[in-house]
Amino acid sequence: MRFSQDELANLLGLIRERVNALVQEFKGEGLVQSHYGYVTVDRDQLQRYLQL
Repeated sequence: MRFSQDELANLLGLIRERVNALVQEFKGEGLVQSHYGYVTVDRDQLQRYLQL
């Protein structure tokens, strides 16, 4: 799944700065990759993470 950080902020009801912090945290977990202008979410990794 691919989202801009603004789209994620709107979907999650957060400010963009908080989304940026979460993206950095989730990058360390291997859940997302950040690219110029958008974030790619690894759906399979996210599902495994949420099952913990």
